[in-house]
Amino acid sequence: MSGLTPFYDLASCTKAVVTAPLALEFLDLEKDRREQLGFEGDFAREEPLTVRDLLSHSSGLPPWLPYQKGLSVPQTIGGFKRWGEHALLRKGDPLKSVYSDMNFRCLAQLLEMDTGKKYHELAVKRGLPYRPWDGDTQVPIF
Repeated sequence: MSGLTPFYDLASCTKAVVTAPLALEFLDLEKDRREQLGFEGDFAREEPLTVRDLLSHSSGLPPWLPYQKGLSVPQTIGGFKRWGEHALLRKGDPLKSVYSDMNFRCLAQLLEMDTGKKYHELAVKRGLPYRPWDGDTQVPIF
């Protein structure tokens, strides 16, 4: 690696620093969450989808898709038509470990569903920053 400078996406680190501890505290790691997250009907998937899959990036979800407020993750994936226009805009491969921002979106959604509290309320109560992909919030830099 001579002459190369390491590059890190701090926003991605923030998602993990905030979401993972909350998921471990509040969510069942082994329960299948396909139906709860909307992976049914037109958006059905064969493989189970657990919190453990989401945390370990083995969910098979795409690496990243532009955040669209009001759309579930399955709706975002199912409605996306611009695959391949960027290295991150590629379909996921179930049961393969690939970093995916979509995992954290699902975890935040599950946290809200299971606790009945807003994600940012849970984060603030523990002194953690808000979800980084929500343009309505300010994310502190560590």
